[in-house]
Amino acid sequence: MLSILVFITPVRGESKRTVLVGGYEFAPFVQRNAVGGYEGATLDLIALLNQYQVDYTFVFRGTLPDTRYQAFDRGRFDVLFFENKQWGWADYNVASSEVFLRGVEVYVALKETAKNQDYFASFVGKRMIGVRGYHYGIANFNADPEVLESDFNFVLTTSNANSMKLLEFGRGDVAIVTLSFLKMYLEMNPELKGELLISDKLDQEYAHSVLIRESLGLKVGLINIWLEKLNKEGLLDRLWKKWGLDASQVRINEVSP
Repeated sequence: MLSILVFITPVRGESKRTVLVGGYEFAPFVQRNAVGGYEGATLDLIALLNQYQVDYTFVFRGTLPDTRYQAFDRGRFDVLFFENKQWGWADYNVASSEVFLRGVEVYVALKETAKNQDYFASFVGKRMIGVRGYHYGIANFNADPEVLESDFNFVLTTSNANSMKLLEFGRGDVAIVTLSFLKMYLEMNPELKGELLISDKLDQEYAHSVLIRESLGLKVGLINIWLEKLNKEGLLDRLWKKWGLDASQVRINEVSP
């Protein structure tokens, strides 16, 4: 469990307001644990915020990557952590926090077919492996599964872990995964390190922010203040290290695109 310091803001004499935080499998931010429950950086950030202040109670609500927009419309949740407004949210009434973490996605192939980096120069004729509902640079960030399958030769699955399994079983030629996930995956499966070729070429570099329903009482400015304080106290850095995230990619006070 993440060890954290507790900072409490003054009690204002009113009951806590519940904030529903949506999350879908996007390791290491949200992933399934050994007993089928959720864990990840999102869950730990929720715990951190619940101990840091007393006015709001943040509650996790699981959803799916390809139906998260419909779930938002139905009011299943009001906030998303580690999200990006460019991932299909441009037409929604959501406010975006400042960027608080960056990351990248890379291409991965088996060395038995991919001998060197030239393999990633062109993907024509190659079967791409990705997650349904995710946005990929190679597809111009179009997440429509029909477009991905017909125009970009994608095999779609439900998680980054499943993408790697499909690659290992020869169900596709190139998997696209987050670098942070891949590092943790190889730590858990060290026998694969010599079997995989990881691209120097990036599919995308993304900027993580918090998206908040604009009609929610919780304002994005307050989220920015909390994140800034957590960063200055070193608590975010501790969280990043736990989940194999690159602390050097933290960009507090950067405006989200």
